[in-house]
Amino acid sequence: VRRLRHLQHICQTFEGRLSKNANIIDVSRSLLQNLHPTPAVCGDSPIDALDFIRQFETKASFDRGYYTGPIGYIGTDSADIFVAIRSALITNYNNDFVDEKNVVVKRPQSKVSIFAGAGIVKGSTVQGEWTETSHKLGVMSSIFPPSPVTLQIASIPNV
Repeated sequence: VRRLRHLQHICQTFEGRLSKNANIIDVSRSLLQNLHPTPAVCGDSPIDALDFIRQFETKASFDRGYYTGPIGYIGTDSADIFVAIRSALITNYNNDFVDEKNVVVKRPQSKVSIFAGAGIVKGSTVQGEWTETSHKLGVMSSIFPPSPVTLQIASIPNV
């Protein structure tokens, strides 16, 4: 268990040697297929939860985006892959406009999207999971400076 200032998280590192018939691409492909969505956020029982998530998210056209997605690199002789559970995606884009003198004004902007969640297990309640997720998002959002547009967490879930 890794203990940090605001949370605890179970961490596991796996290492191994490839057999002579295996290659890093095939092993990495297998890992990626089995890590999305990651079992850590799927719920209990993992097999039933994964089946439900895959079926529900396909029917609802739900896209997790980067949340719980495997991220890393695959080299010719090694791979390092982790799962984006508590994560942020920073997108830079231009918000150019033409001023009153018909001059294009460059105005770069950034958008930060933060992701967090909770795994549903036996005994979970909607309010309890919402509170846990809100806490995780609150901790993550606290690292960003205040702005006119701030993170707003609803006091109750949208069910």
